[in-house]
Amino acid sequence: MNDVLKRHSSSGRAELARQVCKEFKFITAKGKVRTSSCLPALLTLATEKKITIPPAESRLGRPNARLLTDPVPPAHPVPSRIGAIKGLHIELVQTRHDLALWNTLIDHEHPLGVTKFAGHQKKYLFVSDYGYLGAIGFAASASKLASHEAWIGWSDQQRRAHLSQMVGLCRFLIRPGVKCKNLGVVSTRFETTPMKKEV
Repeated sequence: MNDVLKRHSSSGRAELARQVCKEFKFITAKGKVRTSSCLPALLTLATEKKITIPPAESRLGRPNARLLTDPVPPAHPVPSRIGAIKGLHIELVQTRHDLALWNTLIDHEHPLGVTKFAGHQKKYLFVSDYGYLGAIGFAASASKLASHEAWIGWSDQQRRAHLSQMVGLCRFLIRPGVKCKNLGVVSTRFETTPMKKEV
């Protein structure tokens, strides 16, 4: 480990984590490096004075989450019955504009606001002829959570074998002005496609 750290001592923390993953073959079932799991482990070892890693880069000047200049217009008038909502569908966030729109909805209308998700992720917008009705976002599951594994009934070995198949629901929003029974249930029935890094 120390040899790897010395060879990449001039790298930032994220790059250092990538190099450690490559050196020790910390990879997913699809062959991707596990940077989002490795970096916290390196930080823990550094806190315990077992290794030395580069200082964190200054956040000054870093861009905040991409947002639209103006708030997303309210959706109205939205029918109160799910069957009466015209053009209801789910759009995968794929472009920078989509991401800015998703961020703006969450930042302005979700109690927890917008934040950067860890690891691979997918975000969707709930769209209709009346405007945007809400948004949902998923990210990589926590690498280890005792109550979660106990509820599923996983051993530690089973957890490691199946963790890549788990995702975490990070944000779910039905906009405050939208009052429609069962909209949340219908909105979450979408096709399963592989998660990817944020656009």
